[in-house]
Amino acid sequence: DTLKAPKDTVALAAYQNALAGYDPAKVNAVVLMTDGFNDTNHGPDLATTVAMLRSMVDPQRPLPLFTIGIGPAADMDALRQLAAATGGRAFRVSTATDIVNVFLDVLALRACAAGCG
Repeated sequence: DTLKAPKDTVALAAYQNALAGYDPAKVNAVVLMTDGFNDTNHGPDLATTVAMLRSMVDPQRPLPLFTIGIGPAADMDALRQLAAATGGRAFRVSTATDIVNVFLDVLALRACAAGCG
């Protein structure tokens, strides 16, 4: 949320930007780190955001959204819904070590998306 925009707006903007720059020769993914709460009343609600993300998914150009909830108060239900809409996954982290491990997991998941032996 470093853009200081509502989570749902950031998720949509990041996803649209990644789609626009999609490169089939590279590993494409969006990673969103957040507390998982939309603290403002701007932008679409969660259900609308999930529907919009689903409508942007193109099986020919896989682009999963991986959400990372920071801290015990993260709204993991919302983050799971956002990630699932694109074939991604949600993670919760509490420490710097957790963040490193999640990034390694995300890289492994993306590297194997086309099929690991």
